[in-house]
This record gives sequence, C-alpha cells and structure tokens, in this order.
Amino acid sequence: MIKGHSLVLRERLSQATAQQLARDPAYADLEVLDLWSNRLSAKSLAVLLKQPPPGLRELQIVDNNLGPEGARFLAEVLPALPRLERLNLQHNQLGVAGLAQLLGARLDNLRWLGLRENQLGAEGAALLVERAPPALEALHIGANDLGDGGMAALAPLLIRLVELSCGDNHLRADAMAAIAGAARLTTLDIERNLCGPEGARALAGTRAPLHNLDMYYNNIGPEGAEALFGEREHPELQRLHLRANQLGDAGAIALARGSMPKLEILNLEDNTIGPAGAEALARSPVLARLTQLHLHSNKFGAAGVAALITSPRLPRSTRIEVFKVLQHYIPDAQVAELAADRGVELRRDKLETLLAVADAGAP
Repeated sequence: MIKGHSLVLRERLSQATAQQLARDPAYADLEVLDLWSNRLSAKSLAVLLKQPPPGLRELQIVDNNLGPEGARFLAEVLPALPRLERLNLQHNQLGVAGLAQLLGARLDNLRWLGLRENQLGAEGAALLVERAPPALEALHIGANDLGDGGMAALAPLLIRLVELSCGDNHLRADAMAAIAGAARLTTLDIERNLCGPEGARALAGTRAPLHNLDMYYNNIGPEGAEALFGEREHPELQRLHLRANQLGDAGAIALARGSMPKLEILNLEDNTIGPAGAEALARSPVLARLTQLHLHSNKFGAAGVAALITSPRLPRSTRIEVFKVLQHYIPDAQVAELAADRGVELRRDKLETLLAVADAGAP
C-alpha cells in the first residue's frame, strides 16, 4: 500500500489494516498520508497516529465524520508533526467546537488548510481569524454557511492568503467586496454563490494578481461580465471558469473585449451565447493562447459555429476538442456550404471536414 513516501487509501480502513500499516517500516518515512472516505473509527485513527510519521508534510483526512471528538484527538497529535504544511479535513462535521480544538494545536508550518463542509458558520470564521496558523496562505472553506457576515469576519485573514476557495456559502455583494480586498490572491474559487451582477461589480474592485478564477454558477449576467472583464486587464489570469452565468451575447462580447494575454483555459458552457457573442469571441485575442475552450450548451447557431471554426485566434492545437462540441451545433447542409465557400472537399466525417475548413482559413 505504501509507495515511496506516500500512502493513499480510498477504501474502508479497518482497525486491523491500520495496525498492519503502522507496523510497516516504511510508515515512519511517510511524507503524505491521504485517507479519503475511509469510515475511520476513533480506534483506527488512534492506531495510525499514535506514533505519526515525523516527516509528514501532508495529511488528508477527508469525509471521515471525525466530529469534535476526532478533532480533539487530532489536536493532540498535530504537535508531533512539525513539518506539516498541508491539512485537509473537509466534510468531517467538526463544528466550531472541533475547529477550536484543532486551532489550539501548534501548527507553525501549516500553509494549506481544507475545511469545506464542516458546519462552521460566521462563528467559525471569526475563530479562524483569531487563531489561524502563522504561515497559513491557502484556505478552502466552502459550504460552511458563512454568508456575508462570515466573509466580513474573515477579512483580516484574507489579506494574507494567496489561495481561497469559498464556494457554496451564499455570498453576495458585501462578501465579494471583502474578497476584493485580498490583494495577494492568485487562486480564487467562488463557485455556486449566486452573487449576481452586484457581487461581480463588488469583486471587480480587486487588484489581486489572479492566475485562476472559478465563478461557476454565479449568474453574473452581462452586467457582471462588463464590470469584471470589459476592456479590463487581467495580465496573470491563466484559468477562467464562467459556466452557468447567464452571459448571453452581451456578456460574451464584454469578455471578448478584455485583456487576458496568459489565458490557457476558458469555460463558457451553459451561458446561452448566440451568434453575435460567438463572432465576438472568434475575433478576440482572448482565444490566442488557449489550450482548452469549453463551449457546451450554448446557442451559437450556424453563423456562430462558422465564426468559431474559422477563427484566426484559436490555436490549431486546441481546435479538435473544441470542434468535437461545435459539430453538434451545425447541420450537415451548412457544413457543406461552409466547405464549398472555402474550396474544401467534404470528408466522410463531419469533424474532419470542419478541421479542413479551419486549415483553409477565411475566404
């Protein structure tokens, strides 16, 4: 089970198996212990961590229903892990009491903390600010019912972070304003908060050097897209996830006017983008460096598909995966017309025809 300096288990862990692992000579040299959904009993956890590997850098105990009692035991063990940098405890029903136990332990080198789905609320957010490990720079705290009040409470901690994941927390404009003040962030995940255009406008105040931005299912609409991207510069942005945001043509046009010279991954699925939006994107420098472009569930129509297929901006290496989607949005007859306009013979396969059309370039 132990490979090199890592142990990864994705199955139920009995006490007998835990004892077997703890006796393995390689166990003492572990740097990564990764236990997801193992239905860990308190006894199994005690066996594994009675004499924890002193060089452990990463500990993942996810979806194991630890509760406050498990947190208390873990807090007793953590001081014996002076090199621990990454601790993931998502979905363990810790509650504020369990979090208090954990943050009472000495965690001087901890840089990454995962607390998603632990029933923390605004009270837990305030406790984090009060007792956060001194080196902490990445926090995953999604699905904890924080609300705007919880995010406001976190504000003094946010300014230290380079990575923040806080989706599924019912965050609106006030929360987005607090996040906008986190000037060191390079990675931000605010998915499924339904912050709307007002939240997008508040977030637009950020000056953080974002590399990764995930805004899946926030319904920012055209107004939010305009505020965040319209003729704005995002010089470091590499990954942008905007699925399910009701962008429409106007939102896509606003996005196309933005400056994102390092963008490599763009997700625009499920945004009701029509021909006008597709045509604006096809002309946009935003496409120039993309390695992935996700376009499912839009309303491009034949004209929009034709514009994207013949786009001079889309890298050739990216086309095939994009065209696999686009081929379902254009009838065979219009593929034939498009091919004829560019002097391309029809292939037996629609995808091959579209690739040939793209290679032929604009008429």
